[in-house]
Amino acid sequence: MDVDAVVTKKKNTHLFEKISRFRIIVFIRRYVLLFSFLLLLFLSLLIGLWNIKNYEVYDSQGSEIEEKISVMITSYIEKNVLGLNFFKFDSTKLARDMANEIPYVNSVRVEKVVPNRLVFFVKLFSPKMIAELKGGNCFLLSDRGYVLEELCKEDESSCCKSRSEELSLAYFLSSDVDISELDNSKKKLLVMEDIYKVVKSLEMYNYVLKNISFRENILKVGTEEGKLFVFTFSSDLDVQLERLVVVMGKIRGDDLDFKSLDLRFERPVMKN
Repeated sequence: MDVDAVVTKKKNTHLFEKISRFRIIVFIRRYVLLFSFLLLLFLSLLIGLWNIKNYEVYDSQGSEIEEKISVMITSYIEKNVLGLNFFKFDSTKLARDMANEIPYVNSVRVEKVVPNRLVFFVKLFSPKMIAELKGGNCFLLSDRGYVLEELCKEDESSCCKSRSEELSLAYFLSSDVDISELDNSKKKLLVMEDIYKVVKSLEMYNYVLKNISFRENILKVGTEEGKLFVFTFSSDLDVQLERLVVVMGKIRGDDLDFKSLDLRFERPVMKN
């Protein structure tokens, strides 16, 4: 047996044992699994495994998303989201920014799926009416008055009403009011908050709204059934809506016919 080889082997073994007793080596051996995980995580970050590459978009109400709205959403995601690190971006802020910057989007819920996929559940505004406002500008509005699109930018004056007929939406006309820009970048017709109350009240009686006008605080609502309802914003609207409930109860109970109903007065005026 080669004595020198044996001596060399013992020296190497002794050296290895001596090195293995170093604190840093002991520490690494004790947490080898943790260090292995961190190493793999570092390498995965280095090669971009955790960069957002895939996404899915669903309507939170289960409906199919209209193509032009889908294009808006996917364009926003591809421009502002793809490539972001899975761990670093704030999904709550992303949801808020999407709702602020995409007109049709009411709210968004974002779910993260390991390692690089996002699932978006979007709640959309539904078109409710087309409004021709101060300056002749034409807008597609939601039921609460949020601007979804500006229409008829270069068309003739009758375009706005024609588009309402084309889309089977109520036509709102007023030269007294205009769109306001909100702090979150959304645009809104503020007076629609009160008009919404009237619209919902009339729809409770199954009326289909056709024409709405607002001038000098007088709101006139015409329906597909040929009825006209008149309100004023110069006095308490809720009181007028209470009158509507009382009068409509009598109309339905007695099977009365009418062409117009003016709710501005303590005793509403009904005309045949």
